[in-house]
Amino acid sequence: KAEVKIPLPKLQRNKQWFDPSEWNTNKQFIQEYNKLLDKLEDEISSSHPTSGTIIGYMSQLRRCTGMMKVLNAAELINEFMENTGPEDKLCVGVHHVSVREWLVKLLAKWNPLSMSDEKPEIKDEIEKKFRNGSRLLIASILSAGQGRNLQFCKNAIILERQWNKAREDQFEQRFHRIRTDKHGRS
Repeated sequence: KAEVKIPLPKLQRNKQWFDPSEWNTNKQFIQEYNKLLDKLEDEISSSHPTSGTIIGYMSQLRRCTGMMKVLNAAELINEFMENTGPEDKLCVGVHHVSVREWLVKLLAKWNPLSMSDEKPEIKDEIEKKFRNGSRLLIASILSAGQGRNLQFCKNAIILERQWNKAREDQFEQRFHRIRTDKHGRS
């Protein structure tokens, strides 16, 4: 962007913090999280902790945290959809299939599109539907962050943070980029 000297509006980020004690969530996820945390602590304090087991518990904790956020995220997304116009689109980036599927169910009244590990031609079709009418896309951060041009959508949520910051940056850049015409030219 700096090399082509085309001015872009500044990228604006708004962080939304959820206080777990105030989360509107299913108690089963809180119980599961606490059990996993206990197992992780036991593994770390054991006489022979293994990195694979520790990473496995951390991955499970990450999925559980994503699931705990779903109900609050659905409330925020519903609020956005209700209080914006038909031209305002939103893409929600997630990591876990279970989080994406639950959001799709909770937000069914908005007919959300869902993008994951489909073949490139299927992702192209989903992107086209999003560009030409659908207002809500719930997508894997990895899938939507590679080879997608979503600059027509000005709003994105990263619901599940990535362990690799570059993946988040790549996802963000699908939205905040030099505008192109329908043929991909600047």
